Amino acid sequence: MRLFFAIPLPLRLKDELARFQARARHAGVAASWPDPQGLHLTLAFLGEQDESSVPAMLDMALQVATGHSAFPLRTFDLGGFPKDSAARVLWLGVEEQPALPLLAEDLRRGLRVAALTFDDKPFKAHLTVARFKTAQDVARFQEPPSPMAFEAQELVLLQSVLTPSGSRYVSAGSAPLGMGAA
Repeated sequence: MRLFFAIPLPLRLKDELARFQARARHAGVAASWPDPQGLHLTLAFLGEQDESSVPAMLDMALQVATGHSAFPLRTFDLGGFPKDSAARVLWLGVEEQPALPLLAEDLRRGLRVAALTFDDKPFKAHLTVARFKTAQDVARFQEPPSPMAFEAQELVLLQSVLTPSGSRYVSAGSAPLGMGAA
């Protein structure tokens, strides 16, 4: 199973991202545009994992989530990886409230303690909205999505199922934030 932990997005934000993608496609850029209904804020990518480890992952996530209250988030401007002027990935930024990197680090610490492998790249809060075939300047997308506030309320363990039309995400379980937080 190809797994990762994420914060789900509200429907209104997914709808705004769908409108942005529809506008951006008119720029004529060769890109893959992920289904906006599947977009999420990834906290830790675990890659291929044995299905038998899912219960332990969910137990660990519940322990982590219990120590964190729900918190507000807000999207902001577009950016690109590896850099804005030659992006292969177009992303929408998410302002890092202090609670967000703390949650990501606690989750990653829990994964280490449980001896579960994951991609240990530094955490960068973002929503991937396109992957380009050739490097593009982010500035060509002059009408970014409207900034939107939303609340992080749970951690979700998602399975990425690869299909000919792109990835499809299936929940393997979730852990609500704040059940034990003061």
